[in-house]
Amino acid sequence: MAFNWFRPDHGYDVREELILRDHLALVRTRLANERTLLSYIRSTLYLLVGGLTLIGLGDTPYLRGVGHVSWLLSVLVLLFGLYRYVTLRNHINTYYQHQVSTTTAQAR
Repeated sequence: MAFNWFRPDHGYDVREELILRDHLALVRTRLANERTLLSYIRSTLYLLVGGLTLIGLGDTPYLRGVGHVSWLLSVLVLLFGLYRYVTLRNHINTYYQHQVSTTTAQAR
């Protein structure tokens, strides 16, 4: 797999049952993932407001150009943050699904 480094799990496959400590670690990881998304959104807003200010107040074409670049970067940061959030959320959900399927199989 050429892009194995890009996956958050690096090709790791879950095979064992999760204990309580591991389950709590997954909950902390989910909350950290949400905090990280909020940080990306905050950075996006800073870049967007700064870019729009430079576009609106910029007297020179250079400042307006920097404002446009800042606006473009804000969109890219938001898209990257959303991509990372969804990727990691799906990865975490695979652990939860494995845990649920293992628990129900043992109950039978």
